Amino acid sequence: MTAKDLFEQVLKTGFHHHEKPKSKSIGADENRALLAGEKAKLQQDHYASLISH
Repeated sequence: MTAKDLFEQVLKTGFHHHEKPKSKSIGADENRALLAGEKAKLQQDHYASLISH
């Protein structure tokens, strides 16, 4: 599995996770910010791996 495949798989699971009912302990905005942060980090890691190859 390439980094790109892994990246796309994680994005898909991220979107599925987003569709589930939100935890009551996390506000909708916090949850959205958390997911956006995770997505940004994944993109950063993905591009870093492309550059290093």
